[in-house]
Amino acid sequence: MFYSKFDKKRLGFTLIELSVVIAIITILATISIPNVRLYLKKARDSKRISDIQVLALAFESFYDDNGHYPGVTDSALITGGGECLGIVGRGIVPTSGGCVNSGAEVRNDGGVDVLLRTYIHGPVPHDPSFDNNPNYFYYTYDPIHAYEMPTSVNWIITEPPTYPTPMANCVGPMYPHAGNPGGDNLTAVLAVNRFETNTIDRHRDVCSDGDLLQNQSDYNIAFSEVGFGF
Repeated sequence: MFYSKFDKKRLGFTLIELSVVIAIITILATISIPNVRLYLKKARDSKRISDIQVLALAFESFYDDNGHYPGVTDSALITGGGECLGIVGRGIVPTSGGCVNSGAEVRNDGGVDVLLRTYIHGPVPHDPSFDNNPNYFYYTYDPIHAYEMPTSVNWIITEPPTYPTPMANCVGPMYPHAGNPGGDNLTAVLAVNRFETNTIDRHRDVCSDGDLLQNQSDYNIAFSEVGFGF
């Protein structure tokens, strides 16, 4: 088959046509990238909820077998100040936040992790964003925590603020655990430090005691049975 000179000129795209295509692709990418980022944040938040449910079940199973939650009598590596979960051996060392105590010591010795492996299939969960931002995104466990639930919480829906500014503030008086109406009960507390979106329902059982910054966390659970190994 033979082509005329005009036909040969139409075998490729003109510079204008290429420019239009590139412009359309750029617009579509500009629109879709933020949506993809939001989707990924939501997915990570969903994993955080799933992880804390798995962890809570493991702690309750430990309690059923031992009559108390993991504490200092169960492992020399566990302290009364608690520790971060699932991050031992990841090669990431936080420099601030709840994983670092006032003495600049990192709370990731893994004593609790070892005890939980009997009750969790696979590795102990860690926050999906821990490797990228270990100062904000982590799970914590405190075996000796003051159990005082706020009557309400004023949630500040923003991206994680500059440490140590909390994302939420307790509002109104707090009341002690029903098991000790005359004072503050101490019990074990599990927490997700931060979510990335406002699409996940935040929750607090405790709003006092600054160990591991659980009093500022986006989600924490005070276990219903009072008792810990100490």
